[in-house]
Amino acid sequence: MFTKSQIEAARYTLRTPFDHPESEAMRKIALWLLDHAMPIPLPPTKKVRKARKPRRTYDEAADIILSDDPPSVLMERYGVTLGTINHYKSGHGNYKKFEGCSGFWKEYSRKHRAEIRRLTKNSNDNQKFKEAM
Repeated sequence: MFTKSQIEAARYTLRTPFDHPESEAMRKIALWLLDHAMPIPLPPTKKVRKARKPRRTYDEAADIILSDDPPSVLMERYGVTLGTINHYKSGHGNYKKFEGCSGFWKEYSRKHRAEIRRLTKNSNDNQKFKEAM
């Protein structure tokens, strides 16, 4: 599809008649096509807004960072994922503002190693499931 400016430039070029009769016929056909070239309107896309996640207050973030509760308790209490707990405690990305540090996550992951391993998808579990089928 041509833009409006391209169509206008083609009309300007084709407005003078050509000397050769076949070229003149082609010029008239081209002008007719340009006159009848209409842009195809695209249907409007419906934008779906993402549901906004509730932002954590600084008190909630501090509680997540300093808490020694198991991950399942924090996940249930605050509605967060294990990755979010990791980011809060270690202070990654946008969570730097909550002043977490990697030491918090290392200590926490050592303390709750079994539950974190249980909550994390393991490729061996998928392999065992496939073998069982």
